[in-house]
Amino acid sequence: MSENQGTATNTATTLTLLQKCKNMLGVTDTEYEDEIQDLIDAAKADLGIAGVTKANVETDALVRRAIMTYVNMNWNISAGEYQNVLQSYETQKKQLMSATGYTDWLDGENDEPESEAAGGGEG
Repeated sequence: MSENQGTATNTATTLTLLQKCKNMLGVTDTEYEDEIQDLIDAAKADLGIAGVTKANVETDALVRRAIMTYVNMNWNISAGEYQNVLQSYETQKKQLMSATGYTDWLDGENDEPESEAAGGGEG
């Protein structure tokens, strides 16, 4: 591997979510950055409404992929493609909603915070 190839790989892993979305959509200039950022923010809000709030979107690959799917779904695609991408996004969102560590919902049947459940509640 040449030195340039190594640099390209390192650069690819440090791209911002906006840059990754632009690459996915084939957008090379800055003209549509505000619109793409709005879609990223809307995806984060949609995931937040679904309870997916604990993951870091810049480092968590599953959340990042769901956001990128949302952006793709709302970009300029055909009606036939829209349904397929919508189904993909909804599936990703449901997986995140049910996965441990992605939501603020308590795990298990006990609704008490950990400190109270461990006997630290009353004194």
